[in-house]
Amino acid sequence: SLACLFLVYRHIKLSLDHAIGAAQKIAAGDLSADIVVERGDEIGHPLQAMNTINGNLADMIGNIRNSTNEMTAATKDIALGNADLSAHTEAQASSLEETASSMETLTHTVQQNADNAGQANALAASASSVAVQGGAVLAQVVSTMGAIKESSGKIVDIIG
Repeated sequence: SLACLFLVYRHIKLSLDHAIGAAQKIAAGDLSADIVVERGDEIGHPLQAMNTINGNLADMIGNIRNSTNEMTAATKDIALGNADLSAHTEAQASSLEETASSMETLTHTVQQNADNAGQANALAASASSVAVQGGAVLAQVVSTMGAIKESSGKIVDIIG
């Protein structure tokens, strides 16, 4: 009976040592170990539960790893999108600077044209005034020539 008790003790101790070893591996983060459950009794049930916990933890860690990889890829895509957006924004800013510079040049040219048009208008008014004065002088010359002609006609009549 002592031998039988020893065999039962040994069998229970081996099963518990196996369970403790599996629990220590899980606690250390080693989820690769498969816990072999050969018993369906009070010792086998906790081993089966630890095996289920181990499998569930491995699945959960795998899902987290996959999600992390997906987030890393999405983050890289976002970073590339941001870099592309930044490049487009810089190109548009450069284009706007060029447009502003062109508008400034155009404004300066329009102002010069307006100044030149004002000067041309003043010159045209001056030329018109000179033409009016020239017309008056020409009318005086014509009048003077008419008077000279009349005087010459009188002289011719007197002489002869």
